[in-house]
Amino acid sequence: MNCMRYTIKAAAFAVWMPALLVLLQLGACTKKDIMPEAVGEPVPYKDTAIRTWKEMMDKPGYTLWKAAWNRSDMNTLAAADKAGAFVTVFMPTDQAFTAAGWTLDVINNAGKETLDSLLSYHIAPGKYNPANIAGIRGSVQLKTLLTNDVVMGHNSSQPYIYSLYTGYLNDSLVINGVRAAKWGKGQDAGEGYVYTTDVVLQKPMQTMWEYIESNPEFSLFKSAVEKSDFEYSMGWSGMNSQMYLMGMPGFEYTLFLPSNKAFALLGIYTDEDVQNYINRSLPVKDPDYDENWFYVNPTTSMDSILMAHGLDAYLYGGSINYPVSAAYFSNDLVQNAAGLSGVEIRPGVQYSSAPGVINVDFSVANGQPQVKRHKANHTPMPLAQSDIRVLNGVIHVVDGLFIP
Repeated sequence: MNCMRYTIKAAAFAVWMPALLVLLQLGACTKKDIMPEAVGEPVPYKDTAIRTWKEMMDKPGYTLWKAAWNRSDMNTLAAADKAGAFVTVFMPTDQAFTAAGWTLDVINNAGKETLDSLLSYHIAPGKYNPANIAGIRGSVQLKTLLTNDVVMGHNSSQPYIYSLYTGYLNDSLVINGVRAAKWGKGQDAGEGYVYTTDVVLQKPMQTMWEYIESNPEFSLFKSAVEKSDFEYSMGWSGMNSQMYLMGMPGFEYTLFLPSNKAFALLGIYTDEDVQNYINRSLPVKDPDYDENWFYVNPTTSMDSILMAHGLDAYLYGGSINYPVSAAYFSNDLVQNAAGLSGVEIRPGVQYSSAPGVINVDFSVANGQPQVKRHKANHTPMPLAQSDIRVLNGVIHVVDGLFIP
């Protein structure tokens, strides 16, 4: 009987126990949580994002860019070029403007054309965000909004377009081979990307030939080019190195410019020494086909050296109908040393031009590029100066000659 009573109680407990748990859960759900009292004043939310790239100039630190913009015709120029759709902007800080001499007084007294030129050189149509640029080994050539129709044979129907060779190297944004800012200083703006730069970008003002003429330390190279070109003009050769150094439409390349120190290593100190060295190979033979049926121009003994420095550009840049850029800055040489060594830029065509080849071998030492003639058994040399941006490419100075 007692056993039956305990069994009945157990059964009753089993019935009302789940109901009790449900009631406890309902009570927990309806119980008001006890929250701590708020301390201090609420902080208002501030939206720091920019929705258009032009909004970036409204931020602190870009007042000089904005001042220049407001005095320029950039709104009209950008709209005419349809740059408002997708753009990449390299926007210098106020500190960068001041360091470059662009104070507020200077800006307020500058003409619109001057400011248009300054700002349009910092804007490239097309959105290139950090992932796009960092994913490329070396530089990507970005055409800017700045054009010129009076340089190097260009005209209004085919204007020269200024470029920015932009890349990522050693946690830095690199433009035309020079560090422009620490990597990561930028802002996505939907239809554009704004990179903050620590420098105001300087557009090139001279061609290679103009740069050489203006610097006495390259007088022997200038003399060597002029004297060799004269010897070709006496025969049937169509070679004219000076013409390529002066520039041509749609073609940019790299010149490893030997200094007078480089010629001294070969015992050449004067214009007379240059001519005596050239005389070793006179008269220059007429152009003819080689064993592979490529049409070749025989060279002077001097040009057999200098061609490898970049003067052989006529092989792959001799046609306006075949524009090509072979401008390589120091970051390109560091990141692509093996790939650029002896690389073929333009394929050869039988009964016409021979292949266009970069006749240089590249290597890297302590993070800096070194160069020597392609396949020559010589010790590589460092660049004495690097990344000199000119209208028709880039110049790197060397204190040695690329002797075969």
